Amino acid sequence: MNILEKFIKQIDARTNENQNAFNLLYEKKCYGVCIGIIRQELDSLLRASYLIDLNSYTFRFNAFDLIKNSVEVGEWKFLNSNHKMQRVTDRDMLSEGGWEEVVYNFGCGLIHLSDKHLYRDWDPILKIKKEEKDRIIGYLSFYHGFSKKEVDMNDIIEYLPKIYKKIYENIECYLEMYVEINDEKKIF
Repeated sequence: MNILEKFIKQIDARTNENQNAFNLLYEKKCYGVCIGIIRQELDSLLRASYLIDLNSYTFRFNAFDLIKNSVEVGEWKFLNSNHKMQRVTDRDMLSEGGWEEVVYNFGCGLIHLSDKHLYRDWDPILKIKKEEKDRIIGYLSFYHGFSKKEVDMNDIIEYLPKIYKKIYENIECYLEMYVEINDEKKIF
């Protein structure tokens, strides 16, 4: 098994386990933990999308190092032009202003201990600025058919399975791209 195959297997293992846990937790109404799992899946998606330069349909210059380090060491680092190991952060991978950033920011509030954990007592969406709510409504509408003019935590909870599925499908798409690119260019 080559490094790329191991990396794909690594992502698949995490995704399969997360999918099982998400389904069980959603059924048990543990929605905060479901959002945490969505945030983990988003991490996989960000890493998967970061590796590919979609303009040239090839791996980024540092993809081999990142994949190798992920599989062998468990770190997301590459050798930079100064010949030093450079860590790739979540912020480096986030497309500024995209739906991924909205999910990431909301999910962080349930990854880290915050007032969002009291979502059963009061709606954390009430504290979000109007512009951010409008972005959430826009993304829910565009990707998932949301049709309301306002959004609240109950809406977010209702759409969690659809959000999870969208992230999962995007990960699968990137993994398929990896195989196609590697078959064509024989990088790994």
